[in-house]
Amino acid sequence: MAATTTTREEQVIAAARATRDAITGLEVELLLHAVAWVELHPGDEVDTSVEWGMRELEIAGDGAPTVDEGAVAEFALAIGHSTDSGRRYLGDAVELAHRLPRIWKRVLSGEVAVWKARRI
Repeated sequence: MAATTTTREEQVIAAARATRDAITGLEVELLLHAVAWVELHPGDEVDTSVEWGMRELEIAGDGAPTVDEGAVAEFALAIGHSTDSGRRYLGDAVELAHRLPRIWKRVLSGEVAVWKARRI
């Protein structure tokens, strides 16, 4: 009977791992959609004479694209976030894709979890 229990335990663990892998893949896919959304809805050119933290429409640091303000709310609604939370999500996505290429590559490969990369 012990062999059956171990086999069932192994099955559950394998299923849990497969589910986690699928979730990770979907999280990466959503992040890719966020980057594509920003690229499809560019905002105004950045006024570099204004200090970074005081600029409007800039959701990530220098070198990352801006986004049209109306597009932020639409994407946020689509993913079930508030506008502010959606703005942060879009900002994190373009920050990773455009300013942190080594981490971005590791996220895309599933080596670094999306939530961990977003905290960087």
